[in-house]
Amino acid sequence: MKHAQDHFSAIATEYSSGRITYPEGLYEYLSNTCEESLLVWDCATGSGQAATDLSTYFDRVIATDISDSLLSLAPNIDKVVFRQAPAENSGIESVSVDLVVVAQAIHWFEHADFWKEVSRVLKPGGVLAFWGYVWPTVDDHIDALLDDFRTKIAAYWPQRSQYLQESYRGIEAPFERIKPPDFHLEENWTASDYLTHLASWSGTRYYREASGVDPLEMIQRDLERIWGRGTRLVRWALVLKVYRNRLTIRRRPTRAAS
Repeated sequence: MKHAQDHFSAIATEYSSGRITYPEGLYEYLSNTCEESLLVWDCATGSGQAATDLSTYFDRVIATDISDSLLSLAPNIDKVVFRQAPAENSGIESVSVDLVVVAQAIHWFEHADFWKEVSRVLKPGGVLAFWGYVWPTVDDHIDALLDDFRTKIAAYWPQRSQYLQESYRGIEAPFERIKPPDFHLEENWTASDYLTHLASWSGTRYYREASGVDPLEMIQRDLERIWGRGTRLVRWALVLKVYRNRLTIRRRPTRAAS
């Protein structure tokens, strides 16, 4: 049965090709923040971008997604188990997970139900981290083309995309907040790489389906002319929120010395 928040099965190939990787320092920071590095749950893994890198830092990775189409594009990695499951009902053993991560997807979830699932699977003292990024920046000319493109597809974003576009200010998990360091993302891309990234957006998909016109055609010629034949540095700011599970810790009162 199709999940209400499955916006990417129909563009699974574009998603897999157009999504970016995250800095190694992010995973090192999260691993160091955890008390143990035995098991991590990569929730809404997509085609496995985060799960692949997490396997370097954790003994086991369980990577779930609602989309079979995306999961079919994930790599085969010994330490990673990919399986279909919604964020709110993972099927993971209770009190077994050291780290839960959600990359570029927390805005799609039913948050109250997801917090309950995180509380169930996390060990006491375990860590939850979710992150995302929004608009790429290159230079004033290319960024102006992107602004125009965004204006044209603005009405076609799913409603929950607003959470991400507002830097997750409206999402707060019921755990102890940890202040992480700042991270930024960078890619050296050709114009074709940049357009492939835009094609992976849900707003691009729904504009195309509603109008029958590929919105990338509106900027492709000007973008390629300005970009040139080489690569350019593309940057994003990473929006990262990190929490520690303190709700399940029940300390016994200290007895007075007799």
